[in-house]
Amino acid sequence: MDVTHPVDKFGSCSQELLRDLAFGKDKHGRQFIQITDGTTRQYLNDLLFYCGRYEIFDGPPVHVSNTAVVVMAYDHGICAQQFHEFKNPNGDMDETGFIKCNAIIGRDSKNIGSQKREKEKWQAEFRLWDKDNNSSLSEGEYLNFCRQHFGGRLKVAMKFMRNSNEYDREIKTRKQLQSAVVLHHLPSAEQTLFQAHLPTLKINGDISMANFRHVLVIPAADRSLEDIFLKERPDKNKTKSLLSEVLVGIQVLHEPGLVHGDLKKLNVLRVQNQLKLVDFVPAVRVNQPLGAKVSSGILPPGVEVSPQF
Repeated sequence: MDVTHPVDKFGSCSQELLRDLAFGKDKHGRQFIQITDGTTRQYLNDLLFYCGRYEIFDGPPVHVSNTAVVVMAYDHGICAQQFHEFKNPNGDMDETGFIKCNAIIGRDSKNIGSQKREKEKWQAEFRLWDKDNNSSLSEGEYLNFCRQHFGGRLKVAMKFMRNSNEYDREIKTRKQLQSAVVLHHLPSAEQTLFQAHLPTLKINGDISMANFRHVLVIPAADRSLEDIFLKERPDKNKTKSLLSEVLVGIQVLHEPGLVHGDLKKLNVLRVQNQLKLVDFVPAVRVNQPLGAKVSSGILPPGVEVSPQF
């Protein structure tokens, strides 16, 4: 060994050691990162995760193109972000804010017939976690609730986009479509924070994200419609039911005068047992020229669908 160039024999495993420390469990099965104080937890998050909150999955991305890279991740910061978004002037969260948080994080039902039951369930849940019966939850109480129910993190998909105009179109179109059949973006870190950490981010160890400066975060889906047909092989009746859901989504798009522009099975995802439309980069208003994206869809632009389909 050249003593003038000492080798840090632990350097290559520092992240592994840090993860073992953070996610080690006590005799009650609780992870250290969950039960430590907030300052230490944030310090560990900053060392372990992208932007201090996104635990990007190991392995190759789920999608790569010239203009976008999509990866799966756990968001460890969304619960705290939502608490601060909906807390009252006293710094606590009331029942209304609690229910809104659950809706955004995705733990409520979108079935109209069960919405009343869902509201009643979350009202009961709120009372259960209101330990001091003061009709509000402190940040600690709310984060304990999140850790109890889903580990204090949310599985998400992160779409890193090269072009700002495409990112803007994705955001704008989703804001115009306030419907459960559209997969809406989630609250996330600020774009400036994403961009500050991009130069050193590499996916799968070799795909640099330095030029993909715009990040869209959406709920993780369990499968695309493509995978449903290939792997679940639905029968005729189930296929009709699935296509009916897709047509409802198309109708939602058409009502404000929008055209998707690239409708295909890969752009229909199943989230919480409901099909949702994604990828609004090529979306335009009726009578406006297409061309933001070349369609490879099974229902490309210009094809009309019969109401009896």
